[in-house]
This record gives sequence, structure tokens and C-alpha cells, in this order.
Amino acid sequence: MDAVNPLGRALDARRRWWTLRRPHFAPRVTAALLVSGAVLLAVVLVVFPVDAAVAPWVLAAAMLATAVWCRLAPAGSRAAGIAVVTGSLLAVAAVAVSAHLFGGLVQGWPALLGLPVVHASSQLQRRAGRVVTAFSCAAAAWLAVDFAQDGGRMVVDVLLVVGCLLLLAAFTQHTADDQERLAESLERIAGVDVLTGLVTRRVLDDAAVLALAATTTPGGTSLVLLDLDHFKSVNDTHGHPVGDRALQLVAGLLTASVRRSDAVVARLGGDELAVLLRGCTPDTAVARVSALVGAVRRTPLVVPGIGSLPLTVSVGIAHAPTHAEDLRSLYAAADEALYAAKRAGRDGWAVAPAPESRPGAPARPRLGAAGPPPG
Repeated sequence: MDAVNPLGRALDARRRWWTLRRPHFAPRVTAALLVSGAVLLAVVLVVFPVDAAVAPWVLAAAMLATAVWCRLAPAGSRAAGIAVVTGSLLAVAAVAVSAHLFGGLVQGWPALLGLPVVHASSQLQRRAGRVVTAFSCAAAAWLAVDFAQDGGRMVVDVLLVVGCLLLLAAFTQHTADDQERLAESLERIAGVDVLTGLVTRRVLDDAAVLALAATTTPGGTSLVLLDLDHFKSVNDTHGHPVGDRALQLVAGLLTASVRRSDAVVARLGGDELAVLLRGCTPDTAVARVSALVGAVRRTPLVVPGIGSLPLTVSVGIAHAPTHAEDLRSLYAAADEALYAAKRAGRDGWAVAPAPESRPGAPARPRLGAAGPPPG
């Protein structure tokens, strides 16, 4: 994924142990399991009272408190991730304590240890899932020893139960990893335009929202909208494959004209391209755009059988906070500047006028053509 694509950087970032695979689903499921387990444990304690039952009641209360924590923590937050991990460990503890106290009533209690293993392996990242699995295996070994009639059977039970839990965790983890890789692959594909290799408008909008929210960014944020001049005529005269090649050529020139570290280059649709320049003043944006307009004019498209096909572009520039405060108005200002450049004869650029409410604001867009920007 291109380094200018914030989506790629987010997907490739190192995940923390508390990061949930499905941040909106895992806390709800964990809360439901904890509440069900706490209620079941309380019912069994009431129906079949045992001596020294303080610890199970404390465990049931902790499960209910963690369930509330799962529901109140913001989705995707660190608190939510830690709550789900804690809930998974409490589920293991509840099964182990219940099996120890009431194993004579229901011999199948240890089988319930598979539930927190499956849950953790499918909802948590690999490291946290392994912690829960190890805790489950330790609890299963303890129960096997607790229930054992003789030494030989104890060894067999430990190996059987622990082996089954490890296989269950491995299969679940493998399936969850495959699903996550598929989801990330689909998200990457959805975020990249196949023809030009640029990101889509969705990715550009996400990056723009983050840039506009960062009020401390020096220089502000510039948005550049670009159209190929007479693109419909190119398609009608020479065919869509030639039009596609023209788009690819201009997209390459556009990408080469900006710094990959602070720019997001996107295709909005048709022949309309866009660049988000973070930490870029209006004058800096004008300098880069002016150079781009000249580069396109000096780089005709060479088509076999046709020859050199000259290309030009029209560009609109808007800046936040100079021309707009939010994304919608920033797009509107850049679009207004783009059409001003077209009305001025194309093959040039225009800067959006500042809002009329600002003292001394120019009433018309500032226009320019290929070459160095006016001093």
C-alpha cells in the first residue's frame, strides 16, 4: 500500500494485545456470556449450597461488574479490550471453580472451558488469545488432577483435555486470521482505484477529516481538485483505452509532484482527481499546482498509431482555515475555484476566494496559468 494512503498505514500498524478483532461485537458477546455465567453460578449456589461459598459469590459479582464494564467502555477503546480480556479470564475461573465445587453433580463441567478459548481466539489478538488459552489449559489440568481416581488416568485426562483445548484454540485462531486477512484485503481493494492506483474518495475524506481536526497543524490544509481538459473529447475521438492512459499519465505526474509524506492523492471519479496537502499554505499549494499544470502541458501522451496527444488540466485550490472550516465547505470552495479555472480558458489554476464575511477578502478567485506562480 502506498505510503500516502492512511488506510494502508492503519492496516499495517502493529496491533496491541488489547485490540479487538471486532470492536463492536466482542464486548457485547462478552457481556452476555458473563451475565449468563454469573446467573447460572448463582442459581447453582442457591439450589446446591456448599460450604465456604464466599469465593464463588465474589466471582459471580466480578463477572457482573466486568459485564457492565464491557457495555460502558467505548467501542474500540483500550478499556473495552481490557474488559474483554478480563471477562475471558473470569469465565475460565468461573468454570474451574464451578467444576471443583459441583463436579460430583455434573461431570461435564470441564467441557465448558472450550467456550472462553473459542471466544478469546476469535475475538482477541493472538497474544491475548494465547494468554486465555494457557489459563484454560492450566485450569483443565487442575481439574483433571482434582477428579482423577488414579495416577495413570490423571495423566491421560490432562493430556486429552489440554490437547483438545490447544487444537480448538489453534483452529479457531487460524479461521479468525483468515477472515481478518480477507476483510483487510477487501478494505484495501475498496480504498484503491484500480485504473490509476490512487486512493478513493472515501480514503481521502477520512484523511481530510483527521487533518481538519488537527487544529495545531502548521500551515493548515489545502485541497486541490483537478480535471483533465476536454477529456470527453479524448474518449469520443480516440476511444476509452486512450482516455484511460491519459488518466494514468496525469495521475503519475500528480503523484510525482507532491511529497508522499504529507499528501493524499485520490481519484474522485471520471477524470476528476484530488490532492490533500497537510501542513500546506495556500502559496505553497499554488507553487506545486503551477508546476503540475506546466508538467502536464510539457508531457503529451504518446499513443501508437496516433502520435503525441497534448494534455492540459484545470485545477482548483482551496485552503482551510483560509477558505473553509469544514470538509463540505472546503470541497465547495475548491470546486468553485476549479470551475473558475475552466471559465478562464482551462490549462491553468484558480484559488478560491476567501469568505465574504472576512475583512479584505477578495471577491473573485485568484487565477493563474502554467509556469511559476505570480509573486
